[in-house]
Amino acid sequence: MITDVTIKAKDFKTVHNALCGLDSVYSRVKGVLDPELARRLDRSIADIRQGLTDAYAQEDQVFNSRGQHYDEVARSLDIRFSEWSLFDVADLSSLHRWPEAQTLRYQPWEGPAVVSPITGFTWAALWMAADKVIRDSGDEHHRFVEGFRAREEDSTTLILSTGS
Repeated sequence: MITDVTIKAKDFKTVHNALCGLDSVYSRVKGVLDPELARRLDRSIADIRQGLTDAYAQEDQVFNSRGQHYDEVARSLDIRFSEWSLFDVADLSSLHRWPEAQTLRYQPWEGPAVVSPITGFTWAALWMAADKVIRDSGDEHHRFVEGFRAREEDSTTLILSTGS
C-alpha cells in the first residue's frame, strides 16, 4: 500500500469476524498440520492481528467515548432502568429516524405489552420512553436497549427490542 486507507465499519466487522473464524479453525487443526505449515499459518494470523492493531484501538476509542456520552445522558435524564446498546448512535441529542413516531411499545419477555408516549424527536427522547416501558414492564433482566422499528400497521408506533 502506498497510502493510508479508511475501512468502513461493515468491512472491518467482516475482517474481524473472518479472523475469529480463522483462529477457531486453526485451533482445531493445528495438531494435525505439518509443523512448518502450522508455523506459517500461525504467523499469518499474527500478522493480520498486528495489521488491525490501529483499527482495534480506534474502535475502542469510539466505543469508550460513546459509552461516556451515554452515561452522561443517563445521569442528566435520570435514566435508571435501562442501558443504551445502540453504539451506532454517536449523539443522543441528534434526531432519530422516525419523525412520525408518537408511541413506543414494548413486549417484555413475560407479561403484557407496555406503551409510552415519545416526547421529542431525539434518540434521547426514545431512550427516555424506553426506560419508562422497561421500568413499567417489571423486567429487570432485559434492560439493554437494542433496537427500534416502526410497527408495520401503524408507523406512529415504534417497537422496542431489548436484550440482557
